[in-house]
Amino acid sequence: MSEMETIEISCPECKEKQATQVWRSLNPCLDPGDKALLFAGKINLFRCERCSYEAFIPIDFIYHDTAQQYCVQFYPPHSVENAEFINSFTSDGLPTWVDSLGNLGKQAPHLLWPHLVFDMGELIRYVKFRDRLVAKQSALPEKKAAA
Repeated sequence: MSEMETIEISCPECKEKQATQVWRSLNPCLDPGDKALLFAGKINLFRCERCSYEAFIPIDFIYHDTAQQYCVQFYPPHSVENAEFINSFTSDGLPTWVDSLGNLGKQAPHLLWPHLVFDMGELIRYVKFRDRLVAKQSALPEKKAAA
C-alpha cells in the first residue's frame, strides 16, 4: 500500500499554515491509479489554499513496484550536502536502512538494492524506462521449445 501522512506547511509565498498530505511511498501494484498522479507531477505537490502558490515538497519518497521487483528512492537534492545523510550509506552507495528490513528483505529482495535519485523528474523517467522494458519484453514472440 502507498504510505501518506499529513503535515503542516507554511506557504513560502503568503505564510499561511495548512495541513498538507505528503507521500512517503507508492506501490503501483496495490494502488494503480496513483501511478498516474506520479506521472502528472502531483505527488508531494504543495498548493496553497489561500494564494494558490504551488511548489514541490522535497521529502524522501520511495516508489516500489512489487510485480516488477524494483524500487526507486528519491532524496531531496540538498541531502548530499549533509554529512549525516552521507554517513547513512555504505561505501557501495547502499542505504544502511536496508539492514533493518530483516525478513521483508527476503520477501522483497528488490528493496535491498534501491535505485537512488535526487530529482523527481529522474524518478519518473526511470519508472517510464522500466515500464517500456516490460512492454518490449511482452511484445517479443515466445520462444519455441527445442525439438
